[in-house]
Amino acid sequence: AAALLAATAVPWADSYREVAQEYRRLRVYDKAHDYLNGALKFDAKDAMTHDALARTWRDSGFPHLGVGDVYRAIYYAPKSAAARNTLGTLFQAMGRRAEARTQYEMAARLDPQAGYAHNNLCYGWILDGDSSKALQACRRALSIDPESPIAHNNAGLAHALAVDLTAARDSQDILGAEETYVDNRIINTTVGRVVFNSALPKEMPFINGL
Repeated sequence: AAALLAATAVPWADSYREVAQEYRRLRVYDKAHDYLNGALKFDAKDAMTHDALARTWRDSGFPHLGVGDVYRAIYYAPKSAAARNTLGTLFQAMGRRAEARTQYEMAARLDPQAGYAHNNLCYGWILDGDSSKALQACRRALSIDPESPIAHNNAGLAHALAVDLTAARDSQDILGAEETYVDNRIINTTVGRVVFNSALPKEMPFINGL
């Protein structure tokens, strides 16, 4: 409500983008698109808005439709680690995991402190069944943000993949099903499902830098 009031009182790209972020959090994707397209009317070259459009397409289940938007974000902000990370998440959502890893690695090179890129890289390696590379990426993510719940969760998944169940329990310090707020999305971190049922979660959220 506050974001909507601000956009009404002081209409500008930033305020419209904030409203869109709230609608995306609520999964009202059509309204999020409306406000992001409105933001572009104020600044058609705003990389953050193009990036947000790409994420909205991804979250609404149409990652392929966000590719053009994220490439525009990269064009207008070629040194943006977040935009490269977003492109990686689109590729990953489309099942193009090798291309996704390339983008996560590029994001990490652009911003060595981009823990979100290492988190996504870790989970990408988990999907490919490479526990060694997954653990390496997770450790890097945790060295950047030791308190990150998603990094601990991913590390637990990687240890479970490596059949290191004790380390998995240690890494996933949330042992029950507990809701965690990450990048405007609610996730369930459940070590039991991974360690005792030997199953990966059906879905894990992507971590973005913006």
